[in-house]
Amino acid sequence: MPAAVWVTLLFRLSRKVNAAAQRQLGRLWHTSSVFFHPLIHEYAEKLSALLPEPLKVVFLVNSGSEANDLAMLMARAHSDSTDIISFRGAYHGCSPYTLGLTNVGIYKMDLPHGTGCQPVSSEMFALFL
Repeated sequence: MPAAVWVTLLFRLSRKVNAAAQRQLGRLWHTSSVFFHPLIHEYAEKLSALLPEPLKVVFLVNSGSEANDLAMLMARAHSDSTDIISFRGAYHGCSPYTLGLTNVGIYKMDLPHGTGCQPVSSEMFALFL
């Protein structure tokens, strides 16, 4: 089951969690690397302070799918390998990369996991317009 469904259920069932979420929504309701907000900067600073020196980098994303996409991209860039292992029965998201990785019934799709994509220059792209 997708994580977002569980999160919604948790807010519905727990008054304590619901109250905390309402307080947070009054301060900041969305985080991303797309826009700047002082609270996002403050959070990133506090989080990076907890990390050892080589890992003191924070990149906030919009969703679990984006987080998994980034994790796969980093793993592939670091290892020069395209192989990714996923657990049976695991849901990893709905992006093109994560749908191919997901192993849950209706979400399981035989996708190329991003392989086969070739960079094309803007001049070459313009020929197809």
